[in-house]
Amino acid sequence: MGHDFYRRILLALSVLGCGVASATSPVAAADFPFSIRAESDHLSELGSAARESKPKKEKHEKRERHSGSSCTRCNASPCTCDSSSSLFGDLSGQALLAALAAPFTVPIAVLGDQYEIETRFPAYPYADDLPGSLVLTTPYQETTRDWAANLQFFAIPETSDLNRYGGRLVLDSASRLGIDTESNYWMESSSAGSDHLWTGDANLIFRFAQSEHAQMRAGLGINWLSDRVGTDAGMNFTYGLEWFPRKPWTISTVFDVGSIGRGTLFHNRTTAGVMLGPVEAFAGYDYFQIGSTNFHGPVAGLGLRF
Repeated sequence: MGHDFYRRILLALSVLGCGVASATSPVAAADFPFSIRAESDHLSELGSAARESKPKKEKHEKRERHSGSSCTRCNASPCTCDSSSSLFGDLSGQALLAALAAPFTVPIAVLGDQYEIETRFPAYPYADDLPGSLVLTTPYQETTRDWAANLQFFAIPETSDLNRYGGRLVLDSASRLGIDTESNYWMESSSAGSDHLWTGDANLIFRFAQSEHAQMRAGLGINWLSDRVGTDAGMNFTYGLEWFPRKPWTISTVFDVGSIGRGTLFHNRTTAGVMLGPVEAFAGYDYFQIGSTNFHGPVAGLGLRF
């Protein structure tokens, strides 16, 4: 595929990702994850947060300017308005585009990604003492593939009464397109009885920056929550990094920003692991928030890369 195709994907992800983030506003001052209480009281609050109404925004009347010297109203012919405001607008627009593109262009530059180099996958990261999880410029005579998969199972013991178990599948390809999907089962036990629900997401992802040691992906998809009341869904923007600094270590972080039903969603999982052949053992921390309801705690699990 040509460079124009990849540039269009990056531009679309920049604009759409910013649109999802601004529309859902999960990190606004009122909803910022670390400005609210550290842990929610009951699992049922997640479902309620997905269904509670958002506060209505106040409508402000637009004021029209009637100055004859303003560029929005010019009686002279031809118009002789000051061009400084137009220049400032152009510069502001360019700065905005640069800021939107920075999360993509900066990693590409840092990793020295060259899109014309063909990508291949070994059997698993660090196989045969390879420097990472991709075969780019390193000579390698063993069998390689044009696709790779990472299947993970993990557990997050939130409190003595609440536990969370989940699975994640990431499919990647030489074309840089892939799929990232996850499902979580939440279970709470208390003196009043037991409660449970499911959450998850499914995303179409694009590996926008890569090297033999690190890959960065971003994409768009849907979030969902299902409990005994019903099922709610919403949009999702995902952005993540996988780093293979040195055998057998792995570092991974993924951010999800979006919505479920009427509630905003923010999720981050950051882990460190070791590769034991194709098996990865990892541990880290997971933060999950819908609206003002959040649950977080240590996470540990096993993954199979093939």
